[in-house]
Amino acid sequence: MSKMRKKKGKKVLPCMLATTMLLGSVNLLEVLATDSIPMTGEQVRKTNQPRFNGYRIWDIRDWTPEADEGSEFLVAKVPLQKRNKEYKPTQVNPNLDSNGQIMLMQGDYGNSFVDGMMYNNTFGYHTLNYWQYVDYFSPWHGAASQDSPVSLYDWEYENKEASRGWEKRYFEFGVLNIPNPAYTNAAHKNGVMSIACLYFDQYYRPGQTINELFVMDEDGTFPVAEKLIEMAEYFGYDGYFFNAEEAVYPEYSERKKKFLARLEEAGLYTQYYDTNSYMNESKAGWLESEIDGVPTKIQDSVFVNYGWPGSFDSQLEWMKGNNIDPYEQAFYGIECLQGKFNGGHGTSANIEELYTNDDGTKNLKSSVALFTPSDFYQRDLDDGKLQNTNYQWMIAERERMFFSGVKSDPTNTGDQEGYGRPDVQVDDAGNWPGVADFSAERSVIDGTTFYSNFNVGKGVQYFVNGEVSSDEEWSNINIQDILPTWQWWIDSEGDSKLSADFDYGSKEVRKDVSGKDMTLPYTQVGAYEGGSSLVVYGDVDAKNKLHLFKTDLEVKDSSKASITFRKTSNDDVSMKLGVILKDGSSTSMEELEIADSTAKGGWITSEVDLSQYAGKNIAALGLVFDGQAKGYQMNIGGIKVTDGGNYTPAAPTNFGVDRNFVDDEMIVTWDLGNFDTVDKYEIYANLSNGEKVFVGGIFDNVYYIKNLKETNAVTLELVAVGKDGSRSEAAKYKVDYNKSVKDLAVASEEKEISVHDTAVVKGKLVQSKEEGALNLSWTNPSVDYDHLEIEVTMDDSADTEAWTMTVPKGKSEARIEVPRYNGEPYNVAVTVVFANGSKGEPVNVTGKVKDTYSMPFTYDGENIRIEGTRLTVWCPQSPDWFKLHISLDGEYVQFRNGFNAFTAPHAIRAATTMKASSDLPATEGMLEVVVEDYAGNMSEPCRMYLKNGVLTNKQKLNALIAEAEALDFTQYTESTVEPVKAALEEAKAVQENDKAEQTEIDAAAEKLSKAMEGLEKKTGWAETEKGWMYYEDGQKVTGWKVVSEKWYYFNEDGIMATDWVSVNGHWYYMDQWGAMQTGWVSVNGHWYYMDQWGAMQTGWVLVGNTWYYMDQWGAMQTGWVSVNGQWYYMNESGAMQTGWVSVNGQWYYMDQWGAMQTGWVLVGNDWYYMNADGAMATSQWIGDYYVDASGKMA
Repeated sequence: MSKMRKKKGKKVLPCMLATTMLLGSVNLLEVLATDSIPMTGEQVRKTNQPRFNGYRIWDIRDWTPEADEGSEFLVAKVPLQKRNKEYKPTQVNPNLDSNGQIMLMQGDYGNSFVDGMMYNNTFGYHTLNYWQYVDYFSPWHGAASQDSPVSLYDWEYENKEASRGWEKRYFEFGVLNIPNPAYTNAAHKNGVMSIACLYFDQYYRPGQTINELFVMDEDGTFPVAEKLIEMAEYFGYDGYFFNAEEAVYPEYSERKKKFLARLEEAGLYTQYYDTNSYMNESKAGWLESEIDGVPTKIQDSVFVNYGWPGSFDSQLEWMKGNNIDPYEQAFYGIECLQGKFNGGHGTSANIEELYTNDDGTKNLKSSVALFTPSDFYQRDLDDGKLQNTNYQWMIAERERMFFSGVKSDPTNTGDQEGYGRPDVQVDDAGNWPGVADFSAERSVIDGTTFYSNFNVGKGVQYFVNGEVSSDEEWSNINIQDILPTWQWWIDSEGDSKLSADFDYGSKEVRKDVSGKDMTLPYTQVGAYEGGSSLVVYGDVDAKNKLHLFKTDLEVKDSSKASITFRKTSNDDVSMKLGVILKDGSSTSMEELEIADSTAKGGWITSEVDLSQYAGKNIAALGLVFDGQAKGYQMNIGGIKVTDGGNYTPAAPTNFGVDRNFVDDEMIVTWDLGNFDTVDKYEIYANLSNGEKVFVGGIFDNVYYIKNLKETNAVTLELVAVGKDGSRSEAAKYKVDYNKSVKDLAVASEEKEISVHDTAVVKGKLVQSKEEGALNLSWTNPSVDYDHLEIEVTMDDSADTEAWTMTVPKGKSEARIEVPRYNGEPYNVAVTVVFANGSKGEPVNVTGKVKDTYSMPFTYDGENIRIEGTRLTVWCPQSPDWFKLHISLDGEYVQFRNGFNAFTAPHAIRAATTMKASSDLPATEGMLEVVVEDYAGNMSEPCRMYLKNGVLTNKQKLNALIAEAEALDFTQYTESTVEPVKAALEEAKAVQENDKAEQTEIDAAAEKLSKAMEGLEKKTGWAETEKGWMYYEDGQKVTGWKVVSEKWYYFNEDGIMATDWVSVNGHWYYMDQWGAMQTGWVSVNGHWYYMDQWGAMQTGWVLVGNTWYYMDQWGAMQTGWVSVNGQWYYMNESGAMQTGWVSVNGQWYYMDQWGAMQTGWVLVGNDWYYMNADGAMATSQWIGDYYVDASGKMA
């Protein structure tokens, strides 16, 4: 009775909250939970360490992977795995069905706003252990937008005055929070969908209005919706949670439906939230509604707010009567942070209303959304414990209490009146039943092969084969194993029951609530593979059965299991493999001997033959402990089931360093294999001191290395891990630091960012020192080299331009011009080049160029609204805007901080609301908007005339003028150009008239638009003062062009060539009409020969069967010609002669190749003598021989 009375009393709270959203109650929450602060010391985020950012609407609209900071690291590559069909006999509660679904909305590693990293060298991250109870995961903590300086986050102040922390968060939250890709990978591995969050609330996202979403293109499409679809596909998450705590403009209500329906139509999972706590016609309208008269699906499901206790059953009846599926379409919200474990919120106190049934079962009657449980079990610890290594055990235990029931036992769930756990800072844990009380456990373990090393995805060390491979803390849920389905389901036949835990090794020192070191009830051993092993410990007086994994594994004749274990206690307690077969409703656990399970010592791997179960399926795996002992301990480092096949992947390919940064950071890449055959990749480093250390792991083709602590040389190794845990051969890549420059730096300067005179927060902006140039310095390598190559490129940008420089040996400074002026991120790479042409590993440094430009505000007719005497403005589209100065005839409009801390004569990004706090000083005048960026630059003003509450909108006119001025009128016919020039002059006059009426502006825009529509591009031949030109689609032709089967050549100005033309080292002849000539051409009394392609020939030319000789200028030769010391005779037509030739009364003899002969020559059967000049001798003695009058030798 007292229990029921207590719950009824708590129903008041949700009624009070019914009109607020999930974070509508944040004012209450801020007092209760601390935040994940930025990392410090060696764990601090380094310059190039990837993180995910929040996105503004304009960031989404303009999104491309190239321009998104570190986007390649934000892609989840693990595909969503299919879950096994429900099999009730192996459930803790066989009466639970799986109809009800669970949406888990909470932080990932924490709720870091500015440090959203995918992995880091810290043990202080939370890695979710209970995917088996979850169907959808959606992050809930917010993330700073990309260009908002994180230095504006005064977390130290917030820690001191948590109740007022929001007042000091002057960085900007994006409205889109994509899931951490590491969490998406882990979710997908466990069959859980990963859902991004779109959040709209003017209190916590001032200026980023929901209405920006619904801007449409002229064709009726929503640019932002299309980009959201593109982003989900690229990043690998599954859908969107749409949090709408802001009303839309009335004229946008239909647009909103169409926008949401487009996301649904694209195949994304979608869930909608508004503050309505009742499943009624209004709520159901977000599931399906008419669009343009057609019934259309809007969203997959809705989140029902917190006012449902006391009315759920009537809502359920309403859903049944209106054909709404309560499992697929309705998720009832549970406020878990305020609910704690003591029923502190009406939804948690009355959660049993959702699953109390007349038949006594605990089957959910609808689906459930668990809102921010990690804000309680992780973040609600005392200050200093949240990210502290010594207290992570406490977070893990509180998480176990939340999911497995407050007694950390899924067989003992439900309210536990009077129960408390002060050892984990929970004095009253009596009124939380545990998720396992109403949610059936799920599993993805199927097929013939499975392994788990009980690696929770974090550690204080990393172990390989039972040895320490890295002595650093780490968190990386990417490589979390499939964890036990139950924590902890242990059946004992005696009075004592064993306990279980994850053992991270002796380096994990646990502290109690008072800060004292704890003595653990087991000896810390550490992991066999990864960061943790499963430790089973305690007193044994009878058989204990530890249920581990819910499965659907096929057994073959060759199937076997292997268990890797280490026993530290000296006793005779045995450990057996427990197997439950999928055989009707049987839950009998078969017990199979494990060799050497009683042996104390080091790590042992024993195999168990499973062939006796061939043709059957294993529905569950466990371990059975039997014997008598005090202080028994067994660590299980791994369990594997395989069908005996070879599951070792091939060695990875194309492994190498993508970037080697000057501060010891590094990015490595490789070719990605298929998740069907590769479970993950592991990276190792062979250091110059002989150590081989584990660097990291992931299923991806890119990995960020934070540091190697190496200055000499390192050989990196990459192995692929198969589905049975086996490792491939390693791919290797060596980096020799001695062959690279060191201490690479860019001269920079730091600029202070001041929010407001009364605001204590001061941020900073670090940029290059010189405008339009980078000044570099470095230390040259100690080895001999030839020169250095420098390349500067723009990072996170579609800008593909590169600037290069060669630096001679010995020089250690350089200045390179980089004409970029808006704070763009750059990457500088310096490469050492050796005398033989080989190169060292490039060294990179990144930063931002000096910002001297601020993007102006553009008024589009919608982004400034005037209601009465008050003005509301949308945030500027400029990525780095900081302050927005709005004045009317020189008098500035005032804006107030959302927490009433101060008022300013400008809107401040993330610090003030975007609705003016002061009345406009007049009803008519010139409104001027100037954008100030974080660097202090002021934009060109955007001016609009205000009259009778209406602003003139010249955006379309301005765009048309810019478009017209950019036209090359020479491309168009003169008759169509003249109207455009006239309309352009009129439009510019209206543009310059500050007081022009909107009708005048629209008319000028319409006239110019129509004139431009009438432009006709030139086509074909056109005669100009300089000569003939040829146009194709308005573009003048240059170079060679075929027209009517004839070739023409047009110079760089498009003028047709005539006469001689030199092109690429060849001469061509074009006739008077410009047509290229081929064959024989007579020019100025000289003959030339042009080949089939029109190129003028020189030297010997064969035409038909006749040889001709053309001099160096291409002119055909006649008469005697000397070529390479030989004389030839060309007749009057230029044809080369052979045989006897009579020239000026003298006979000459030319051989078959045309060369003139001298000396004795045999012609036919007769000898002739040719003098030194080639003339035939006659009637004279030649030595002892006489030649007659015909020249024959007598």
